[in-house]
Amino acid sequence: MRSSIGVAALLGIASGAPALADFINEPAGSGLSAVNITGVSRNPSTGIYAISGPIFDATGRQLQIGGGTVTGGVASLTLNNEVGTYNVTGITGLGLTYVGDNSAGALTIDGAGAFIEADTTWFGLQNEATVNILNGGRYSGERTFLALDNFDGTPPGDVSVTVDGAGSTLETETVGIGESSVPTTASAELVVSDGGLLSAAPTPGESFSNGQIYVGADSGTQDDRLLVTGNGSRAEATDFIGLLSLTGSDRIDVLEGGMLAVTGTDSFGISIGGFETAAEMLVSGAGSTASSTGDVAVGFTRFVGWDDPENFTGPRFGQHDGVLTVENGGSLAAAGEIIVDNSPAFTVTSGTIVGDPVSAELVVGSGGSVSASNVIVNQGGRLSGAGGTILSDVIVNGGTVAPGASPGILNVDGDLDLVDALLEIELGGTGLGEYDQLNISGNLFADAGTTFQFSLFDDYMLQVGDTFDIFNVDGTMDLTSAMLDFTGLGDGVQTSFFSTGSGSFALRVDDVDGNMPAPIPLPAGGMLLISALGLLGLWNRKVRATA
Repeated sequence: MRSSIGVAALLGIASGAPALADFINEPAGSGLSAVNITGVSRNPSTGIYAISGPIFDATGRQLQIGGGTVTGGVASLTLNNEVGTYNVTGITGLGLTYVGDNSAGALTIDGAGAFIEADTTWFGLQNEATVNILNGGRYSGERTFLALDNFDGTPPGDVSVTVDGAGSTLETETVGIGESSVPTTASAELVVSDGGLLSAAPTPGESFSNGQIYVGADSGTQDDRLLVTGNGSRAEATDFIGLLSLTGSDRIDVLEGGMLAVTGTDSFGISIGGFETAAEMLVSGAGSTASSTGDVAVGFTRFVGWDDPENFTGPRFGQHDGVLTVENGGSLAAAGEIIVDNSPAFTVTSGTIVGDPVSAELVVGSGGSVSASNVIVNQGGRLSGAGGTILSDVIVNGGTVAPGASPGILNVDGDLDLVDALLEIELGGTGLGEYDQLNISGNLFADAGTTFQFSLFDDYMLQVGDTFDIFNVDGTMDLTSAMLDFTGLGDGVQTSFFSTGSGSFALRVDDVDGNMPAPIPLPAGGMLLISALGLLGLWNRKVRATA
């Protein structure tokens, strides 16, 4: 029996409750100090609970749903606020609750006034678990884990938790969506919908208590997911929201007016990264928002341990790739910085070690907006999107900028600094919307290490005199000292890169004598991604820009 703390009591039981053999009685009246329910279901017509398996366990203050073997394979319990002879509306004082172990388990908390309060909660051990918190129901647990293995190497079952409807709440200090320490094909999903609330906040009076939400949590589970969807639906944490994928394709989706927020005054913010495959976060739909009082890190390298822990030598690092997409009326706001490829230097006893670059991308698609103190795109990082707006300064420090999606316009409402940057530009014609552009409300700067990489698509062939207004800049343009490295236009193609005098910086084709690269067909609905310099490989020269 797993240990737990607290004193068990059942609340909301109608007076004149039947004997133990017939129903769940009040522990105080039975002389028992625990609640252990296995195989409980409620007849919606009669309001009567049918019970199979043991009802109480006197050795611990626990609520177990599916703790024993149940005829039919599923143990279930429904709490609601209806009035009936056998009605139970709330259970409080539990040290431990778990759903799904020897048998699959199902728990429903339905209606305002229906609730469970516990210390530690495990949804899914070695069997499946389904939990529904509906219509104002509430579940409170200090620590809540989805798909946690059974501590003996037995992997968990699939877990589905839904918090649906205004007033419906899952409140906890820490929630881990996917927590198995052993490899498994099981997955965990937590859905907050139609006004529901997932809240992770510190436990009052505890010094080291935090409010944290983990998706994946470096777990052995597969394809874990947090979905926040619908107006008024909210997932919030005081300290940290981490998409820390180890296996599978873990993700966070904020859709159709949902809200995701880190709210603490001294928070760690939001981190997005996956070890085997890139973890993905999507903010999409009118009114959908993600916000952080700290930084947002997309892709990161983390110190994970030592080869020799006793002597603190041989540091090990884990690289986590990530993609964050904001589009279709969605918004992302960070009080701190948005860092695309956060691969910091680690100071260890043997010196300072720099984490290797990871693959990380911030996509600001059509109708999406992003704001922060700065957006920083480091080596291995990528900033892309068509029709989106970045409401901050952008510093590309060894990373890539790829405006458009064959083609498109990326708007920067602030300064753009290109330092050892790669700028990918797609050309499909000379008309507006036929080639990639960057609109910059502030100033533009590019250093000598900036590389411009061009590609042709959709059967377009360069003609002498073709002009492309690559940059539209409201502020100043400092490109005079930059040695801009152009690639991809083909052998013998001669160009000029110049200021038009009206806030635009344009590329003009002066000569096409020689071999041009064949145009690349436009992929239906896809983005043309060129990642290696010289992929079109026919011409590479340096020109001095004039302004």
